[in-house]
Amino acid sequence: MVRRRLGDAGPGGRGAGRSGGGYDEAQAQPGAVPRGERKPTNPLTAGQVHVAFKCHNGKHIKVESNEELRASSSVIKEPEKFEVERYDSESIYLKSHTGKYLTVDKNGDVHASGASGSDGSVFQVLLQKENGLVALRSHCGFVAAEANGRIRANRSLIGSWELFQVKDRSRRNRSEHPGHELPEPDEQDDAPAFFDAFCQVEGILTAEERYAKTHHDRTAVLFDKRARSRRRDRVEWSFKHFYVEKEYPPCFRGCLSAWDITRVEIDTDGETDTKAEDSEDAVRTRTRSGSDGSEVVSFDGLEAGRCHWKKILHEDLTDAVRIIAAFGVPAVSAADADEAAWQRLLAACSSGLCKAIGPIGVDCSPLPPTLDAVFAERFAGLSAGSIRLKFGALPGEAYDVDKDPVFLAWKRAAGPSARGEDWVLQHADSRLAEFEAARSDYERRRLSEQVSTAKKQLEMAREYGLPLILQLPAQDDAERCMAELLVTVFGEASQHPILLSGFNGRPKCAAAFLRSFPGMMVGFNGLLTHSKHKQSLGEVAFDVPLDRFVLESLGPQYPPADSAGGSSRGSYSHPAHVLVVAEELARVKQRLPRDILRAAFSNTSKLFNLSI
Repeated sequence: MVRRRLGDAGPGGRGAGRSGGGYDEAQAQPGAVPRGERKPTNPLTAGQVHVAFKCHNGKHIKVESNEELRASSSVIKEPEKFEVERYDSESIYLKSHTGKYLTVDKNGDVHASGASGSDGSVFQVLLQKENGLVALRSHCGFVAAEANGRIRANRSLIGSWELFQVKDRSRRNRSEHPGHELPEPDEQDDAPAFFDAFCQVEGILTAEERYAKTHHDRTAVLFDKRARSRRRDRVEWSFKHFYVEKEYPPCFRGCLSAWDITRVEIDTDGETDTKAEDSEDAVRTRTRSGSDGSEVVSFDGLEAGRCHWKKILHEDLTDAVRIIAAFGVPAVSAADADEAAWQRLLAACSSGLCKAIGPIGVDCSPLPPTLDAVFAERFAGLSAGSIRLKFGALPGEAYDVDKDPVFLAWKRAAGPSARGEDWVLQHADSRLAEFEAARSDYERRRLSEQVSTAKKQLEMAREYGLPLILQLPAQDDAERCMAELLVTVFGEASQHPILLSGFNGRPKCAAAFLRSFPGMMVGFNGLLTHSKHKQSLGEVAFDVPLDRFVLESLGPQYPPADSAGGSSRGSYSHPAHVLVVAEELARVKQRLPRDILRAAFSNTSKLFNLSI
């Protein structure tokens, strides 16, 4: 039985899959050469003309407008390219896009200010044969990318800050190819195609604006400027704009985007026409004025800019790129799954609009206490949208007085002379207690109804032959509960296509799922790159066969970690990050990244029955 297999997995354990010996993160060093990999040669002395340097923090060295160098760029354009001129068999000059040579002054500061090559412009190239990275030594010391991104050449020893990945950009030189730029070497026509197996495109497109509304740092200011610039230029932000701006490689083939069916509306006849002159929109929208006077569209209390599922799915993308849709009732919305939501999901499935059902999950957290009679009469049975309308926060969010509609109405009525502290002292505690009561009731209903909600979606997937997307918390009881539901609906050893998305549980539980359900695949995402999860998810990745996994971004959540083990401020995940996940998975499995990408693309096509 599946329950016994999951129960016998124990609290830990290693080597649950085919490897037999288990996985050890300490043994999977970045410098190890995968099978089929050629030993590196010195890239700066091998005839390359134009190069870019990628630093330990994942950024490229860029020449700023003040001629300083910083490791700050995520893309490679003209300021990130350097022309290589040979000095001798081991040393070179580097010329920036401005025509100035990189020069190191007596303090070790590096500037693109030299009119010609000099002693201060000579860099000796030292190749690290174990990993193919290079170090550059000037007359003052080794070049280093410091923690703040500043480039200096004053180090006496070689460490991670002093090592750089060299990228050949010779064939991307505009002077050689006027009018266009050729793809990067890893983006040629024979580069493996990739497809993001799970994300939320609408959340990705609105991630920057949401961050700008909830934070007050430099990143928030930058995001807000971008949003205002788009509105000023009347640019309707779209997924095509997004992946063009982010310079996605030509081998990008698209993504699966998920929507919570309780928060959108679909015509009951399955009609999906998106012409602007339609008398009825398939998404229930409300329009309000933003703080800057711009028009902002929202639905069910969630700001969504001008993006919704219909516009996203019917956007005019390139022939090679496509977005497929998944609709479902996630565990967090089980309390909002009314009859109308089920009718919408049924319409999406029967019309062929829905290509997969999910994400589906169960949460085995303990039930909160029931409300007393006073609170129950006022707040029992509220939906998530109703709670936000009353208190300015969703059930899963923290109460914020500044967003409370009652406080905002009082402030408008009292005028500019009103002191918010007076209202807070008199009413904030009672409003917080009311919000906690409404949230507690919602949470209790959600936990009580989620199992039946999950089972109903499993039965719908079986009826329509649609793939399933499961997302489970790291709870043993949740994993066992879902396993029992799968056996009840599909039977033992079912071949039904299932994606175990965002898995973060015990490695042996993943192995038990894969043994019990031959049609199941595991999704790997940015969590694999985080130091906190590298050991546990590394075991899962090490053991999973090449034909049983896919790559997913989970965007906008869980962006890949940077080299320091954390994610930069304001970062969010999006489909191109599956390339980073592929590199980490290749490192764990000691394979080439292109092998991982080919396997993942083949598995994704099989899972979702794609013809791309």
